[in-house]
Amino acid sequence: MSKKKKKDSITRAQRIEIYPTDDQKILLQKSFDIRRFAWNKGLMEWNFMYEEFKKTRNINDYPTGRKIRDIIFFFTSFCYSFIHSL
Repeated sequence: MSKKKKKDSITRAQRIEIYPTDDQKILLQKSFDIRRFAWNKGLMEWNFMYEEFKKTRNINDYPTGRKIRDIIFFFTSFCYSFIHSL
Protein backbone atom coordinates (compact mmCIF):
# COMPACT_ATOMS: atom_id res chain seq x y z
CA MET A 1 0.00 0.00 0.00
CA SER A 2 1.21 3.44 -0.79
CA LYS A 3 0.83 6.30 1.62
CA LYS A 4 -1.43 9.12 0.57
CA LYS A 5 0.19 12.49 0.25
CA LYS A 6 -1.23 15.14 2.51
CA LYS A 7 -2.95 17.79 0.46
CA ASP A 8 -2.30 21.42 1.11
CA SER A 9 -5.28 22.94 2.79
CA ILE A 10 -6.48 26.49 2.94
CA THR A 11 -8.06 27.79 6.08
CA ARG A 12 -10.79 30.28 5.45
CA ALA A 13 -12.78 32.34 7.87
CA GLN A 14 -16.26 33.64 7.42
CA ARG A 15 -17.98 36.38 9.32
CA ILE A 16 -21.57 35.56 10.06
CA GLU A 17 -23.93 38.09 11.56
CA ILE A 18 -26.83 36.92 13.64
CA TYR A 19 -29.93 38.85 14.55
CA PRO A 20 -31.22 37.34 17.79
CA THR A 21 -34.53 38.23 19.34
CA ASP A 22 -34.60 39.99 22.71
CA ASP A 23 -35.07 36.67 24.54
CA GLN A 24 -32.18 35.13 22.64
CA LYS A 25 -29.97 38.14 23.45
CA ILE A 26 -30.64 37.62 27.16
CA LEU A 27 -29.87 33.91 26.90
CA LEU A 28 -26.65 34.58 24.96
CA GLN A 29 -25.52 37.15 27.51
CA LYS A 30 -26.14 34.73 30.37
CA SER A 31 -24.20 32.03 28.53
CA PHE A 32 -21.25 34.39 28.04
CA ASP A 33 -21.36 35.26 31.74
CA ILE A 34 -21.20 31.56 32.65
CA ARG A 35 -18.24 31.05 30.33
CA ARG A 36 -16.43 33.94 32.02
CA PHE A 37 -17.33 32.54 35.44
CA ALA A 38 -16.04 29.08 34.50
CA TRP A 39 -12.74 30.50 33.23
CA ASN A 40 -12.21 32.57 36.38
CA LYS A 41 -13.19 29.64 38.63
CA GLY A 42 -10.79 27.34 36.78
CA LEU A 43 -7.98 29.87 37.04
CA MET A 44 -8.61 30.33 40.75
CA GLU A 45 -8.57 26.55 41.32
CA TRP A 46 -5.39 26.18 39.23
CA ASN A 47 -3.60 28.84 41.28
CA PHE A 48 -4.77 27.27 44.53
CA MET A 49 -3.61 23.79 43.45
CA TYR A 50 -0.28 25.15 42.28
CA GLU A 51 0.33 26.90 45.61
CA GLU A 52 -0.45 23.64 47.42
CA PHE A 53 1.92 21.78 45.09
CA LYS A 54 4.71 24.27 45.83
CA LYS A 55 4.23 23.63 49.58
CA THR A 56 4.12 19.82 49.43
CA ARG A 57 6.10 19.05 46.24
CA ASN A 58 3.84 16.02 45.87
CA ILE A 59 3.41 15.27 42.18
CA ASN A 60 -0.19 14.17 42.83
CA ASP A 61 -1.01 17.72 43.93
CA TYR A 62 0.15 19.24 40.64
CA PRO A 63 -2.78 20.88 38.83
CA THR A 64 -3.84 19.38 35.52
CA GLY A 65 -6.50 20.35 33.04
CA ARG A 66 -8.51 17.24 33.88
CA LYS A 67 -8.57 18.06 37.60
CA ILE A 68 -9.69 21.60 36.88
CA ARG A 69 -12.34 20.42 34.44
CA ASP A 70 -13.73 17.98 36.99
CA ILE A 71 -13.93 20.72 39.62
CA ILE A 72 -15.68 23.33 37.49
CA PHE A 73 -17.97 20.85 35.73
CA PHE A 74 -20.36 20.86 38.66
CA PHE A 75 -20.53 24.65 38.80
CA THR A 76 -21.09 25.19 35.09
CA SER A 77 -23.64 22.39 34.72
CA PHE A 78 -25.61 23.82 37.62
CA CYS A 79 -25.50 27.33 36.10
CA TYR A 80 -26.57 26.14 32.65
CA SER A 81 -29.47 24.12 34.05
CA PHE A 82 -30.55 27.15 36.08
CA ILE A 83 -30.47 29.48 33.08
CA HIS A 84 -32.41 27.10 30.84
CA SER A 85 -35.07 26.69 33.52
CA LEU A 86 -35.86 30.43 33.38
